[in-house]
Amino acid sequence: MYPMVSQINHNCLNNASYWTEDSKMIISTHVRVKKDEEISLGYIRDNFIGKEDRRKELSFRGFLCQCDRCVNEDPFSESDYETYKNLNDSLNGC
Repeated sequence: MYPMVSQINHNCLNNASYWTEDSKMIISTHVRVKKDEEISLGYIRDNFIGKEDRRKELSFRGFLCQCDRCVNEDPFSESDYETYKNLNDSLNGC
């Protein structure tokens, strides 16, 4: 459906987001992207989850993520995830 967009790689610390508008895929960066820096998208709906949960979600896409966040220590602690989950649940009325 979107052949050019499908070539953008995944990263758990992605620097861009996407949405559709009038049958067009819109890509927007949310940080300043340096010259020659790769633009990346998050393939999962919630990047602010723990490493094992991200791996489970990404396994359905047929790959093991090798981004810096997954290979190195996760910069977020379990309490960060719990805080985020509670905030997200309260905003969504759960």
